[in-house]
Amino acid sequence: MKKKQFGIMQGRIFPASYSAYNRFPKLWKEEFFATKKIGYNYLELIYDEGNSCENPLHNLDHKDILKTAKKSKLKTYSMVLNFFAKNNIFSNTDKFIKTLMILVKFSKKINVKVIVIPVIEKSSSNSQKLSNLLKKLHQKFKKEKIRFSFELDSKISLIDKKKIFSKYSPKFGICYDTGNSLSELKDFNYEINYLKKEINHLHLKDKKRVGRKFVNTFLGNGLLNFKKLKEVLEKIDYKHRVTLECFYGKNGVQSGKKNINYAFTKLL
Repeated sequence: MKKKQFGIMQGRIFPASYSAYNRFPKLWKEEFFATKKIGYNYLELIYDEGNSCENPLHNLDHKDILKTAKKSKLKTYSMVLNFFAKNNIFSNTDKFIKTLMILVKFSKKINVKVIVIPVIEKSSSNSQKLSNLLKKLHQKFKKEKIRFSFELDSKISLIDKKKIFSKYSPKFGICYDTGNSLSELKDFNYEINYLKKEINHLHLKDKKRVGRKFVNTFLGNGLLNFKKLKEVLEKIDYKHRVTLECFYGKNGVQSGKKNINYAFTKLL
C-alpha cells in the first residue's frame, strides 16, 4: 500500500462533539489544513444527519470547498452519506435517488470520486431490496465516472453480497468496514478475500470489547489484527483508498496523528 491511499473522515480532527461521532465540524476549513499537515492524503466529506446549515454539501457551495481544498493542498476523494444511516433509504427510494442525482452532480464539481452509501442502522436492508435499488441506480448512473460504495451489515449474507455486487462492480461496490466486522464477530481475513473483486473502498477502525459492547478505540488498542489485515490487502492487491473512521480522544489533532502513524507503521 502507499501513503496516498490513506484519508480520514471529516470531523475527526476538529470534532464538533467529543461524545457523539459523525457531526459536521464547525471548524471545517481549519480541519483541511490540519489534516494535510498531519499526513493524510484526503478528507472524506460527510453529508451529515443533522443537515448542518454550515455544511457546504447541504448548501451545495462547491466554490467554498474547492477554494479550501486548493489552499490546503488536501484532496476531497470521497463523500459518505451518513444522513441515510439515520434516515431509511428504502422508505422512499425515489426521493433518495433524486437526492443522489443532486449529490453526484455536485461531487463532480468538487472532484469527489467515490460516494459511500450506508445500508446500515435505519437503512439496514435485506438482499432483495438492495438488489432492486442497485438495478435502479445502475440505470441512472451507469454512464457516470463516479463510483458508489455501499457499507453493509450482516443482515445481508456474504454470499448474497457477492452475488449482488459482482454484476455491477467496480462502479457499484462494497465499502468494507473493519469495525463492523469486529462488532459482528466476522472473520475479516476471509470476508475481504472472498469479496476482493467487489470491495472498492475501506473504512478502517479498531474496537475493543467492554462487557457485551464493542467500542471504538485508537488503532492498535483493540481487537483488529493489523498483521493479518496487511497480509490480506497485499494478497488481493488492494489499490483503492482507506478512510480512517477512528476513535479520537480529547485532542483530535493528536489523536489523528497517533492513528495515521500507527496505520503507516502497520500497513505500509
